[in-house]
Amino acid sequence: TIDEKYTAILSKRNQNAEEAIAIFNTRREAELTKDLTYQELLANRNKITQDINTQVYLESSQKTQQIDLTNLRSSSVHTAKLTEINQLIESALNDATKTNSDLAIEKDILKTKVKDYLSEDEQPSRNTTIDEKYTAILSKRNQNAESFIDQIHQRMNDELTGELDILILTQNRDALLTSVNDCPYLEENERAILINEITQQYELIITTPIIAPLPSAINQGNLSIEWNQVNGTTSYTLELSEDPDFTDPAQYTDILLPSHLLLSSMGSGRKVRPRSPCRCEGLFLYF
Repeated sequence: TIDEKYTAILSKRNQNAEEAIAIFNTRREAELTKDLTYQELLANRNKITQDINTQVYLESSQKTQQIDLTNLRSSSVHTAKLTEINQLIESALNDATKTNSDLAIEKDILKTKVKDYLSEDEQPSRNTTIDEKYTAILSKRNQNAESFIDQIHQRMNDELTGELDILILTQNRDALLTSVNDCPYLEENERAILINEITQQYELIITTPIIAPLPSAINQGNLSIEWNQVNGTTSYTLELSEDPDFTDPAQYTDILLPSHLLLSSMGSGRKVRPRSPCRCEGLFLYF
């Protein structure tokens, strides 16, 4: 009877131990995963370890084995998460076409992941790498923006000049604006400044009459005066005066297109202005 009872109780105990081990296996799979923060992972590992130690059906050797398996699982999960974080850091903060704001958000997300998923000993070196990459990508982005702005200013000097026809000027303006709008290195305030500069220079050119004497006409005792057409204007008034302040000018009115006039009478100053509404006041030139 004693032997039978002993055999039965051992069988019962072994059965309960196997059931407990199966539960711990399931718990390790469910409770030790890499989506947990580092502190959550440690807390779950410690809770499973505590439950193993208080499990009455396990022998000491079985408890040691289960604790080792728990630690191994926890370490493996954390190593996988560490590798994932390292890969994220390596692949992030490399795109200079992202805005400063987006890069700052990207940096903050990385630092949050480092803080949440890594141990305190693992965090400093990763944060240093993140800061270095962030500084480098901002510098590269700023350099690209400055280079592009210089290019646009050079193009404005070459492509928005009073010597060009209004159609070509308009095409050049539109091409410049398209380049500015498509540039991925500009912040919105930089983009707005460039657009304003292009627009102002274009409008200044098309609304500012330019008077150009022809030397050959002057040598013949006549004066040929030419000026750029002003957008939306169909006639002009030409003022001639001996006084630079134009206190008593002679006027030639209703000059139609083209913007050219041959005069045999000379004055000291000449000024052309559009007769249709226009923001410009005209210019005068001395010969």
